[in-house]
Amino acid sequence: MGEALAFTVSREELQALGTLAPAPLGSISPFRVPRGETVPALDPGLPPRLGLLGPSGELTVAARHALQVLGGARSYARVYVTEASQTFEQTVFFDPEGGVPVGVTNTLQGLRVEDPAPLPALLEGIRQLTGETPVKSSAFKALCAPEEALALAAALDLERRRRLASMASLAEAPAVPLTPALLARTVRETPLSTQWLTFAVRSIYRDRFALDEAKAAAAAESLSRGSHFKPVPGGFALSEPAEALAALSLVFERILHVEAGRALSDGQVVYVGFSCLQAGVQDLLYVERTPEGLHFEALSSASALELTRHLLAHPEALDSLAAAVEAEKAAAGAREPATMVIASENLPVLRLRGEAGVLEGQTLVLGDGAVIGRQAGVSVVLDDARVSRRHAEVRRSVDGRWTLSDLGSSNGTFVNDQRISVPTPLGPEDRIRVAETILKVLP
Repeated sequence: MGEALAFTVSREELQALGTLAPAPLGSISPFRVPRGETVPALDPGLPPRLGLLGPSGELTVAARHALQVLGGARSYARVYVTEASQTFEQTVFFDPEGGVPVGVTNTLQGLRVEDPAPLPALLEGIRQLTGETPVKSSAFKALCAPEEALALAAALDLERRRRLASMASLAEAPAVPLTPALLARTVRETPLSTQWLTFAVRSIYRDRFALDEAKAAAAAESLSRGSHFKPVPGGFALSEPAEALAALSLVFERILHVEAGRALSDGQVVYVGFSCLQAGVQDLLYVERTPEGLHFEALSSASALELTRHLLAHPEALDSLAAAVEAEKAAAGAREPATMVIASENLPVLRLRGEAGVLEGQTLVLGDGAVIGRQAGVSVVLDDARVSRRHAEVRRSVDGRWTLSDLGSSNGTFVNDQRISVPTPLGPEDRIRVAETILKVLP
């Protein structure tokens, strides 16, 4: 396609433009309006003002392509980069016919639609934030069983704390041998904050694995055999690569999260994704849960950028994932309750189970947070006329605690049958009610 197109509109204007789409809207289309809500009326002056019409009043080639892709896309990729001062988000919708993708970026002015999607500019923006150097200061890499992962994370956190204390006091804090009792106590007493790797590992495994002194002793011996610990008088110490990783990961400054989704034939969406935690200029920590165990690896910024580039450049991999899920459903002979993943398993998550309403039987997995409402494009869409467009929001605070806030909804948000008016902490077994939908917080 030789003609480019770019314009910025409000969400309501984008939904109104969906009335011009040449085919029925797919389940991931940004044009979609929740059931029970009226499609915004299209201002007749909007298409010509945006440059969507040709001299004779017909849609241009570029406009037809953009509308077709945004309306009928079956797969997408979304990139988030979050840090203290800014958040960047762009979604790329892939052309089901194999043509160029279309991008939608959240900006302060509205939704920026670009056809073709500015993938080079997107990757350049990520490169400017995270860097692109093949150099990494640590060669650390480990595949650990759950108890080993807990012991390793505790040891890394203890070394990070020692170094931070040394910086704060302007005096070198003494190193303490890693004993089974110290490792077990660290796992048990680590604060609930995503800055601590121990909390991240506990959250990934949802506290299904405890680390008492006996298990900590066995884990330390195994980590020593794997060259991640080394014996010292009175216990163990981190190996040189692990100690270098701790030194480079004192404070995580930035999180890169890339997710991709593919709509199935029944409208459900399957997701994949990864996250990288960055501390300093060039070093990132990648943590991935695999069937074999928990994979820790120090990555260079160039490697993280290449992972992002691959996911954006190969949407056909999503087709393979969707085909595998469809095959599993067919083999099962019955539709399984859906799991809606809005997070990477690499970070602590909140799990909610639908007990009533439109999400009954489904499990939601939330990462940093999610907006609940009727409006197309929010993280959790409830197709219910009694739900406000942006009804409530679940967020994870800096200390790792989850809270629920009402966003000025008409019918209120409830926790354990009590209407809330301020951010309210959530814990296991709590029940969230939005209209007729009830979500239970899972352990």
